[in-house]
Amino acid sequence: GIFYYSGVNKDHDLHTLNPATGETTTILERSTYFPIVREEGIYFMTLGDYAIHRYNPADGTCEKLVSEPCATYNISNDGRFLYYQVDRTDNNRICVLDPNTGISTTILEGDYSQIHVTSNYVFFTDFAETTVYAYATDNSGSLSIFNPPVEK
Repeated sequence: GIFYYSGVNKDHDLHTLNPATGETTTILERSTYFPIVREEGIYFMTLGDYAIHRYNPADGTCEKLVSEPCATYNISNDGRFLYYQVDRTDNNRICVLDPNTGISTTILEGDYSQIHVTSNYVFFTDFAETTVYAYATDNSGSLSIFNPPVEK
């Protein structure tokens, strides 16, 4: 029942809003962007370097998971994998990271966006939004172009 958000007007800190009471609280004074709240912690990107971090509100620790600048990211339904797009002037790519081991694997070189996670696949589009890819989450590393039939 709590809404988490990054400030946009006076700061970019991580805040909460209780919709029932209207009460807001600052829980992390840091320049954050695009928070995702999960059981294992609160993921966010930092403005400036666009690195991906995970904050544990229970003990106040914050760890940097991806130090390269990223454009977008998402997390698997079970929280075991972090999917992210590295956005540099060179070596752009979409990757998967196991936050527990720190092992990162490149899925595909290039520029991608719109990372969506289901129980069986991670879907993402090329930057021109002309091709949708489906990456199997069953550890097979299977990657295919997603081209569903159009019903009329």
